[in-house]
Amino acid sequence: MGDFDELRTWAAGLLMGEVAALRATAAEDLPILAEWWNQPDVALFQQPRIVQQPRAQVEELFTTWSRNDSPGAVGYTVTRAHDGEVAGHVSLHSLTVPARIATLGIVLGPPAQGQGLGEEAVSLMLRLAFDEMGARKVELKVFSFNDRAKRLYDKLGFCVEGRRREAVLHGGRFHDEISMGLLEPEYRAWSQD
Repeated sequence: MGDFDELRTWAAGLLMGEVAALRATAAEDLPILAEWWNQPDVALFQQPRIVQQPRAQVEELFTTWSRNDSPGAVGYTVTRAHDGEVAGHVSLHSLTVPARIATLGIVLGPPAQGQGLGEEAVSLMLRLAFDEMGARKVELKVFSFNDRAKRLYDKLGFCVEGRRREAVLHGGRFHDEISMGLLEPEYRAWSQD
């Protein structure tokens, strides 16, 4: 197979996995994403403060993350691969030269959690970051109480790079905010396994 055919096959599967797929965010996705964003049990993992925001404001937030009009940022609706049902949203932002470091963010709705959609959505975004956007590193932040996310990021090769001690107040207690990062060579080693 020549380069043309090989690249064409690669591009066709760039945003599609076994259980999750990424697609441009549509207007009809926004109310679903905004509803999840405002649910306290979702906000707990996304925001330093659980606060209800007007739906229009949250929809504009997702619209901004999904404009895909900059070479250093992309955002997609996460869907179930088999039926296209909305499962969440994933984005990369702040990729600039010369550092070429992108920041990853993901939110999954409660009905989509615990089914492998998050792992595959993050894997797809890592492939996009390193193979298409030219990132040298992808970083993220996770709250110390989010054990499920920490296990996922560790499984995908992310390393703890720092910790903001007692930076977030939830449930009357302070929790750490953990910074994690994945360098391109680490991604290449992980993705070849």
